[in-house]
Amino acid sequence: MEGESGIRRLTAVRSCVAGLWAFLPELAFAEVSDKVEGTATIWAVGVIAALLCFAAGRYRRWLLFPLAAIPLAWFVALYFELHSADVGPALMNEQGIGYFVQAYLAGAVFLLGCALGWLAHRRRK
Repeated sequence: MEGESGIRRLTAVRSCVAGLWAFLPELAFAEVSDKVEGTATIWAVGVIAALLCFAAGRYRRWLLFPLAAIPLAWFVALYFELHSADVGPALMNEQGIGYFVQAYLAGAVFLLGCALGWLAHRRRK
């Protein structure tokens, strides 16, 4: 008998959640947002790549180029996805302009790390 009441409660909870999504669709991010990288991932790639590129550029300038190629390609692919005709507007509706701003700021941090590593290079005598 207790099994039936548990099933009824589960069904009631599912009905409430479905009703909530019907009246407040902005709570359900299942169209585009779950298929793109989150802001935490974007910032992690930007900061870690900036630190690695800074260290590589400071140690050996030539090491900066192969090390920066992978995160650079990742950011370019991300920006193409953000500005594509099908994903971009849907992502703007779901995440808002803040997602785009954070993606560009993380890319700028990466490029800043590369530039500072290039400028901080010490020549060995």
